[in-house]
Amino acid sequence: MARVVLRRADQRKPVVMDRVLFVDDEPNVLDGIRRQLRNRVEIETATSAAAGLSLIKAQGPFAVVVSTCVCRKWTVRDSSPR
Repeated sequence: MARVVLRRADQRKPVVMDRVLFVDDEPNVLDGIRRQLRNRVEIETATSAAAGLSLIKAQGPFAVVVSTCVCRKWTVRDSSPR
């Protein structure tokens, strides 16, 4: 789901920000991604596959899910809607 963010008074059109979930087991990587993209997309982060799945179930849908984890127990079937 996207959220609407209002721009400054001199810019009339609202901006729709997509929600993106980043899953990585390195918190420093997630912090860097958050800093680089904070004004472009709404970012949620998780440090494990289980935490990522919990976020998808609790706060989904997300426009994009980016996972750099090697998640042996996480399959495509696990992330699809039931």
